[in-house]
Amino acid sequence: MLTNLQRGNFRAKTPEVHSEERGLHQLAAQGQFAMLEQRLKEHNSDVNATDKHGLTILHWAAAYGQAQTVNFILDNNADVNVVGNHEMTPVLLASARGHADVLARLITDGADVCCTDESCTTALMYAAHGGHHHCVQLLLEAGSDFLATNSNGRTAFDIAIAFAHTTVQQVLENHMCMLFESG
Repeated sequence: MLTNLQRGNFRAKTPEVHSEERGLHQLAAQGQFAMLEQRLKEHNSDVNATDKHGLTILHWAAAYGQAQTVNFILDNNADVNVVGNHEMTPVLLASARGHADVLARLITDGADVCCTDESCTTALMYAAHGGHHHCVQLLLEAGSDFLATNSNGRTAFDIAIAFAHTTVQQVLENHMCMLFESG
């Protein structure tokens, strides 16, 4: 049996990316908040500056579940309801990926839990689609509209059923029952 070297195959080298070469958005996605803080101060950068996709460092940190970085960014006056391309907001990204700790901080700082993307998909729908019951619970407690429909006419409950996310379905049913009993 021939080895890779005998066949003429060489191990590919991954290029090293030095920290000074990484952009602010990449640092936010990787949770490098200390380095991010240093770079923001050195370059007097705006925490609400967008990348070529219209996303801020808060979008990136929220999407990748970097709770400490999200805290740092919000503590430095980032716009919690900043809207990027395709009408994406940090709360939509955190909900889609199931980052409940990040979502909780965004909600605490006044994130709009009823915002929608360009297809009228809400954070609650994203969380239901991903089966993220903790995010669903947080969003319902914060006043998310569970009756809202997306451009396909589906609610978060419809989505939970379609993807067989029974725990999410149960959280939504419990919420509906609670509203019915209190009303």
